[in-house]
Amino acid sequence: MAQYVGYANVRAWKEHTCLTCGTEFRYRIERSRTFRTTNPEAAQPGAHNLALKAIAEHSEQRPCPHCGLYQPEMIGAKRRTKYLWLLVFTVAWAILFTILCEAHAFQYDALCWLAMLAGVINFLVQYIAVSGNANRDMARNRKAAKNLIDEERLELVEAGSGPILKSVPLSVAGMGTAWVFLIVALAVFPLAEVKRRVSGWSYNENWYPPVAGPGDVSRYYFKQKVESMRGYWRGVASVKPVNVEKLGLGEHDQFFAATKSELWSNRIWTEAVEDYVLTTIYIDVSFPQGQKLDGTTVDLRLQVDGDAPMVHSRTTYDVVRFKSADDISIKLSAPNAGKQYEAHWWGGIMLGFFLQFIAALTLFHKASAQLKGLPTRIDPIEETPDSA
Repeated sequence: MAQYVGYANVRAWKEHTCLTCGTEFRYRIERSRTFRTTNPEAAQPGAHNLALKAIAEHSEQRPCPHCGLYQPEMIGAKRRTKYLWLLVFTVAWAILFTILCEAHAFQYDALCWLAMLAGVINFLVQYIAVSGNANRDMARNRKAAKNLIDEERLELVEAGSGPILKSVPLSVAGMGTAWVFLIVALAVFPLAEVKRRVSGWSYNENWYPPVAGPGDVSRYYFKQKVESMRGYWRGVASVKPVNVEKLGLGEHDQFFAATKSELWSNRIWTEAVEDYVLTTIYIDVSFPQGQKLDGTTVDLRLQVDGDAPMVHSRTTYDVVRFKSADDISIKLSAPNAGKQYEAHWWGGIMLGFFLQFIAALTLFHKASAQLKGLPTRIDPIEETPDSA
């Protein structure tokens, strides 16, 4: 079915009545819109109506030429755009820290403090956005209005008789809730580290998460890296506690190890730019349940025997075998301390960004409410229609 596209560029005078002094003033505003439909007769009128709607909903930043007031709908529109970007950035921060954590790009405690830094940045940006007051200096605004009149971008229709103020304070209604959310968010970001220090859990720099106890699983990355096609590799992992007698472990106190187990087809199609990917070999160690390992240092011998595909031709490969081994120690904390640490980490980070999102959303709705100012009048000047 054929699609018809209507286009309309509408220019109009938009007239406001000043909320403070009652002055009527107007300025030129222009909006363009397109409208798609299967009805050729509805294409251009639909675009025209959309353009008129945009003019009705949007306002230019023009101060009252008599008293200098920027109308609430003008301030609300400007602020709503800022808060919308804050909402987007807050979601982006949360996604970024999720990716960084899953990739183990940084240690958990470092991510806590980086998330708090991101929260502080969000806090400062929101503070700047909220504290900016376009009506702080009304004399300056009147001077700006005079310049706009000289440039024929603003017209005084009829002067009002209301008072001329030196400044108009910001409305703070509803902002208290937003500030509470912002402050609480900064407090919960480092929740995992606060829990670790209060509980006296040991920190293990080379393990992810850095806290582990009986019943937990923690990951260790070998220093060795493997080059392979598209980062494919697989291995068989083994773990052996060296100081068994010192720990008093029995035959039922078993450590388990796992690593990447990946299948690939007999033929791998690959582009030259991605022939080789450098990958770090890792091992996941499961610690046995029980109280006897609480607070002990376990010496482990870790090993991964693996293989990886290496490019032979554009569609075929050779299998290269490798071996990664290391002797490493880890100090265990209370049973399931690692699970609790991770839960507090995710809870602190996600709750922190969620609270900052709610704060920005609260301010966004407040700015949206400001868009409902006094009624305006729209007088179209000209229109350039086109359809295809």
